Amino acid sequence: MDLTTLDRTSISAQGPATDNNLAYLLYRVHTRLTNMLTKGTQSELGVTGMQARILHLLESGRCDSSSGLAQECGIDQSAVTRLIDRLKAHGLVHRVRSATDRRIVQIELTEHGRALAARVPPIARAVIERVQAGLTPAEVGFLVSLLRHVNRNCD
Repeated sequence: MDLTTLDRTSISAQGPATDNNLAYLLYRVHTRLTNMLTKGTQSELGVTGMQARILHLLESGRCDSSSGLAQECGIDQSAVTRLIDRLKAHGLVHRVRSATDRRIVQIELTEHGRALAARVPPIARAVIERVQAGLTPAEVGFLVSLLRHVNRNCD
């Protein structure tokens, strides 16, 4: 189906959960991507997709606190705390009080955590390649552009 031939009502957030409902499709794609990533990270690393994402964010330096991780992952602080607790129990992270502000607790990777974090990007790339199979580079670019626009509309 050509995207230019769809009218706005056929992809509205209203109506039943069908393949013509934008909200339903976004939800289904998100769920399936999450499941695909978790399947890969569970089998290769022994961690969930979200735990792998936390490891990757810490390794990349984009986040070093529970609040930063919560914001970046779009989940609440208590969920991050539980994730960090599990990662800590597996010896992948540890908590360190900030030297400049004792109220701040930073999350740091252990050596084992860094080793696992380095193995996350190839797993994620394999999922992305599978999802993009059969799409031309132009179609991928167009889809990315549309999703960025939808994402901005959510702000």
